[in-house]
Formats: sequence, C-alpha cells, structure tokens
Amino acid sequence: VLFHPNCDAGPDGEIGAVRIGKYKAVLYTGGVPDCSGTIGPLVHHTSPLIFNLALDPSESSPLHPEQKQYQDVLRMTSQALADLLQDIRGDNTSTVDYSTSSDARPCCDENSAICRCTWD
Repeated sequence: VLFHPNCDAGPDGEIGAVRIGKYKAVLYTGGVPDCSGTIGPLVHHTSPLIFNLALDPSESSPLHPEQKQYQDVLRMTSQALADLLQDIRGDNTSTVDYSTSSDARPCCDENSAICRCTWD
C-alpha cells in the first residue's frame, strides 16, 4: 500500500490517493499546476477515481463505479486508508520540548553505527 499526500491540493494532512498493487484510487484532483502549468479547480471525489495502472499508466480512463473490479478495489483502498487513520489516531505523541531538552541533540560518536558527526 502506498499513500500519496494531497500535494497542497486538499486539506492539510489528508491523503490524496491510495495505491494498492496495480490500482490507484484518487480522492482529489486539480488544485495544483499540471505539466502545462494550468491549475484546475480542486475536486474532492466522493466516489474516488480508480485506475488500473497496468492497463492505464497515464490514469486517463478510470474504472466505472458499477464494475465489480471498481467495488473490490474501493473496499481494499478504503480499508487501507481507514487502517492508516486509526493507526495515526492511536499513535503516541511525543511530549518532549525540543526547544529546551537535550533529547533532540544529535549524537556524535565515530564508533557508533547510528550516530553521525557534523564532519562525517
């Protein structure tokens, strides 16, 4: 599963597309410049555009919402997104104040595999 950020097109923190294998469900389109520099209106798709990237790598012909394949992919991508959001909601949030705590200072030990010094 690959989650694509909204790329400044949708609301901050929302996922713009979900890819599972050869399928990609697009939740937002427009709102950012395309290859020609044109900016189209932001559209939030209540029924995502779903593409079979193996057959349509240019994402020009979405699957029809009434197709069984569309419904199967919609279930998979919706569940993957719901699982991601649930995982984020359940995540612990750091309470360290990095402006005053030394916990945020990078370590510098040339004998350590995980520490890097500024001169490395």
